[in-house]
Amino acid sequence: MLSRVSRVCTRKAVLHISFVKSTLEGLGCTSRSCSTTGESIFGPSFEDENAIPEYDTININIKGYDFAVLEKYARYVHNTAENIGINVTNSWPVLPQASLVQRIKQRSNLVEAEYNLSLYERVVQVDKLPSTLATILLDVIQTSLPEGIQFTMKYHTQLADISRYIPDRELKELEAQLTDLGGPSEDRKKRR
Repeated sequence: MLSRVSRVCTRKAVLHISFVKSTLEGLGCTSRSCSTTGESIFGPSFEDENAIPEYDTININIKGYDFAVLEKYARYVHNTAENIGINVTNSWPVLPQASLVQRIKQRSNLVEAEYNLSLYERVVQVDKLPSTLATILLDVIQTSLPEGIQFTMKYHTQLADISRYIPDRELKELEAQLTDLGGPSEDRKKRR
C-alpha cells in the first residue's frame, strides 16, 4: 500500500513539473531565464554576482604637530595600503598651518610665553578601494595611530587638488607691484 501511494505522489509531482515547464515554454521562457526580458524565474539576472563594490578616489588626510612622527606614519599608511593590495595612486604634503600660542600668567593679562606651532599634513590617495578591504585598512590605520596624529578619510575633490600646490610668493609680489604701477600697458596687449 505504501509503495502505491508513493507512486501516485510521484506521478502527480511529475505531472505538475511538466505542466509548469510547458507553461513556461509557451511564454517563451527556458527553465532558467525568460527570453523576452532576460530575467531569471527567481528574480532579475545580474551581470556579475561576485562583483565587489568599490569606492571612488579617496584621500587619507594625516595631520600632526610632530613632523618626524607624521612623516613616518604617512609612509607606514602608504606601504600598508600597498601590501594589502590597494591601489595607491599618489601621496603628497600640504603646506603647514602656522599658529601662535600664548601662555598668559595667572590672574593677569601678561604673556608668560609664546609658542609657534606648525600643523603638518600629508595625503595618501587611494583609487578603486574595494569595500571589503576598506574596513580592514581603516582598522589597521586606527589601531596603529600614534599619539598626537589625526587622520580622516574623504572622497577626493577639486579643493584637495588646489590645496596641494604651493603658491609662488615672488610671482604674487611681482603681480602686486605691476598692478600698483598701473597694470600692463595697452600697447603690449594689442601686440599679442
